[in-house]
Amino acid sequence: MASVVTTSQLDGFFKRVYGDDLEALVPEFAIVAKKIPFQKADKVGDSFRFPVKLTRSQGYTWNGAAGGVGSAFTLNNPISLVTREANVTGSEFVLRERLSYGVVSRSGGKEESFGPALDEVVLDMTESAAFQREMCLLYGGSATGIGTFATFGAPAGAPPQSVTTLTAQSWAGGLWAQMQGAAIDCYQLAGGNYTKLNVGGGITVDAIDPDTRTLTLGEEVAGDLALVAAVVGVNPVHIYPKGAFGVAGPVTTATGGNWFNGLDAILSNTGDLFGINAADYSLWRSNVYDSAAAPLDIGKLQNAISRANVRGLMEDVTVLTSQYSWTDLLNTLGSARRYNDKLPTKEFESGSNSIKFYSTNGVMEIVPHPMVKAGDTFIVPMNRCMRIGSTDITFRLPDAGPDRFVRQLTDQAGFEIRNYFDQGLIITHPARCVKITNITPSSGP
Repeated sequence: MASVVTTSQLDGFFKRVYGDDLEALVPEFAIVAKKIPFQKADKVGDSFRFPVKLTRSQGYTWNGAAGGVGSAFTLNNPISLVTREANVTGSEFVLRERLSYGVVSRSGGKEESFGPALDEVVLDMTESAAFQREMCLLYGGSATGIGTFATFGAPAGAPPQSVTTLTAQSWAGGLWAQMQGAAIDCYQLAGGNYTKLNVGGGITVDAIDPDTRTLTLGEEVAGDLALVAAVVGVNPVHIYPKGAFGVAGPVTTATGGNWFNGLDAILSNTGDLFGINAADYSLWRSNVYDSAAAPLDIGKLQNAISRANVRGLMEDVTVLTSQYSWTDLLNTLGSARRYNDKLPTKEFESGSNSIKFYSTNGVMEIVPHPMVKAGDTFIVPMNRCMRIGSTDITFRLPDAGPDRFVRQLTDQAGFEIRNYFDQGLIITHPARCVKITNITPSSGP
C-alpha cells in the first residue's frame, strides 16, 4: 500500500532539496533586482528610516585684498547643511499555490516521485514572485500604472469579454507576456483624481497579443467591463495589478498604495515622497526629459544625462530602456563611437545584454529591459539605490526557524505552499537620475 505523504515529509523534502539557494535565485528578467541587491533593515514603527542630505553647508566667508589680507575679518553667519530622515514604507507580498492530494498520494510517498511535481510548483512560484517584485521596482506607485488603454471594445459573448488595445508608449511587451490569467484594476484619471472603475471585482487578462498590443479581458463580477468601456476614450484609464493601488478613489495620487514606489514614481515625483517634499528641496527631485514623441537616439540620451550632470552626477549609470528603443540606439551608437575614436577614455562594448558608452559622467551601461514601457527610459546610478526591508523572496517567515510555508488545507484535499517578501525601494540622490518620457520608437511596438 502506498504510504501517506505528510506535511512534515513535504517540508523536510523542501528544506533538504532547496535549502536557502532557491531564495537567492534571480530570474533573467529581474534586471533591476540584480542591479540593486537586497539589504535587510529593521522597521521603526511601520517604515524603514535613514538620513539623507538635502543641502550643503553654506556658512562660508571669503577674505582677500579687498577686505585686508591678515585682518581680523568678520565671519558670515553659519548656514548648516540640512538633513532629514526619509522613511520608506515597505510592501508585503504573499503568493499562494496548491498541490492536490492526488498528485502526491500517487507517488507512493517516494520523494523521487512527488519531487518533480513539487519542483515545478516551487520554481514557478519563485519566478512569479520575482516578476511581481520586478514590476514593482519599475512601476510601483506609477501615475500611469502598468499600461493605458487606447481603445476598449464593447463587452460581448458569454461570459462577457472585451478586446482592448493599449497605447504604443505604455506597452511593455515583456511585462504583459507574463500577465495572462492575472487580475487587474482599472482607474480613470479625471479632474486630477483617480477613481476605480471595476468596483465589483478584478478584471481578468484572458489573452494577450503582443503584435497588436491587445488584451482580451474578462470580468469577475458582471457589469465591470461595461463600466470601463464607458470611460475609455473620455478620460485616461490606467491599469494596475489587482489591489496594488489600494483605494477606490477618488484620490489625487497613485503613490502610497499597497505596492512600494518604483523607479517611475520616484523619478517622476515633484511633491512629498518618503516624508520629504521635493518642492522644498531640489535635490530630492529627479530630472525629466521629454523625447518629443520621437525615437530615442544618442543625442537625446546625452542631453538627458546632462541635466543630471549639472546637479551632481559624476559617476557611472545604468540606462534602462525598452527593447524597441534599444534597437533605435544601436543605429546611433555605432556612429557615435566612430566620432569619439580619438578620445583617450572610451568604452563601447556591444553584445546581447548591454552596451557600455562613455559620457561626461563616466560609463553609461545601456540595458534593454523587456518590462520597460516603449515610451520610457530610466537613467539611474545604481549605487545610489537601496532595496531594503525585512526579507527578500522567501518560503519561510523571517526569524521563524526552519519551518516553511507548507501546510495542509483545512477544507480541501491538498497542501498549500506560500512565499513572501517585505521590502521597498529608495534612491538617496534623486537629482542624479533622469526619466526620459514621450518616446516613440521607430522599431515599434
